Amino acid sequence: MKSIKHFLYFLQFHPAIAGLKAPRIVLGFDTPYAKLVDKILDENERQSYSYRFQFYRLTAKNAKAMNETIVHGSDLFILFYDAFTRETVSPEGPECIHRIRNTIRKHWQKSVLIKDYGSHFDEAFGTDPQRIIGLNKALIDIATQSKTLRYTNDLGSDATARLGETGQTWTNVDGCGNSDIVPGEIATHSETIDGLFYFTGVFLSTIPFAIKHGEVRKPLILHIENSRILDFHTHDSELQADFAKYLAKNDSNQVVEELGIGTNEGIKKLYSTNAGFEERHCGLHLGLGGGKPGSHHMDLIFTSGQLYFDDQCVFDGQYHVGGV
Repeated sequence: MKSIKHFLYFLQFHPAIAGLKAPRIVLGFDTPYAKLVDKILDENERQSYSYRFQFYRLTAKNAKAMNETIVHGSDLFILFYDAFTRETVSPEGPECIHRIRNTIRKHWQKSVLIKDYGSHFDEAFGTDPQRIIGLNKALIDIATQSKTLRYTNDLGSDATARLGETGQTWTNVDGCGNSDIVPGEIATHSETIDGLFYFTGVFLSTIPFAIKHGEVRKPLILHIENSRILDFHTHDSELQADFAKYLAKNDSNQVVEELGIGTNEGIKKLYSTNAGFEERHCGLHLGLGGGKPGSHHMDLIFTSGQLYFDDQCVFDGQYHVGGV
């Protein structure tokens, strides 16, 4: 299975194990992911990687052994489980995770969480790594030579971000050296994002907006100046109230802290699962909040639209980048 082959490829670049000859990797999995973990173990036997896998079923009974192994017996641990897409959702997460939560937080630098992926693992890792690596590099090369990034869509969006600001850099999430090994994104920060955004798409956050509101189809209209939301409106009254509460909770929540572009062409649509792979969906996403203590970062992942670096259209549902 090519997705598992690609997953094992990206794994070698994780900062916690890069350069190690025979890294010790713990796989913890909830019941729905048992077959996937079996396939990972089988594929590892067929490949030339020197990963030393240990595996545990995530249960409350195994929590003590998991804690001990993560702390003293692993260079990296990967957890496959559902949190927001379970029948019963708890703020603390599922019991099997709650019991190792402190260990996860303390050792986050050697963790990978495959959370709420369900049946979408193949989409997240299905694209050839070299395609994503090449596309990301080409887009960053264009971005660093451009003065503006413009976003439009058929609903009426027309907004521009100024590029080339002092100290501005682009983060390259191509799976090769990122703590989150799911590939397919470039991102930056701009102090000067201005215009109207007619948002349809999904949310991604520690606040379960995605689960409550699903895919937003009635546009959430955002008026943004200097990267701050000045006002907004939607005909969905429940979303209007919830979004107003979110913005009022922390000043940073009103600020676009991240300007992101998804580049993973294997992810064909949005699912409202509140899973990290959805951020890799091709096209624009805006990351609100996270810039101050107490602020929750929340991504607005757009269903569609057009992206222009200066006057060059690089995306209109598919990428148009020469040489890739």
